[in-house]
Amino acid sequence: MNFMWQDAYDIYDTDGTPVPDQQICKVLVEAEKTTFVINECIKFGIIGVNVMIRMAVIAIISYIGCSTESHQMAYITDSVFICQFFNTGFLLMLCGANLTQ
Repeated sequence: MNFMWQDAYDIYDTDGTPVPDQQICKVLVEAEKTTFVINECIKFGIIGVNVMIRMAVIAIISYIGCSTESHQMAYITDSVFICQFFNTGFLLMLCGANLTQ
């Protein structure tokens, strides 16, 4: 797997030879790696939580039951949408929050 940071920040001398282990770029590359990993974890975390919420809502509404199948499907669809909408917004808000204090 070839990531964006593997070859993007090579430093070359004036004669064109690569200079290994430049500290100025090492900090940037490490920050990019950390950011990439955190972003991927957040994406898959939101998807995983939304799948669990969807399964829980469907199980609860199926257990409660409705008068008709179409009414139950409409109720499930609306409930799942509302839960996932607010969950995704809440998780994205927490990801950008300053939680240092």
